[in-house]
Amino acid sequence: MSDHIRAKLEALISDSGMFHAGQQDERLRLCRLIDIRLNDLGKLGRGPIISARLEELLHIRQALRDHP
Repeated sequence: MSDHIRAKLEALISDSGMFHAGQQDERLRLCRLIDIRLNDLGKLGRGPIISARLEELLHIRQALRDHP
């Protein structure tokens, strides 16, 4: 690996602000995907399995949103 690429990678890894912003972007992306899945499941009705999945996804989405 060239020194230039290694230096860029080290800068990206050591820049905690950039790292945390990337984590936040990923959490928001996951929340949007979960919202799409919740919407799809909501159209299927309310059987016990679907209700359990909806509840599980809601807990995951809430955990993602509550994460600092």
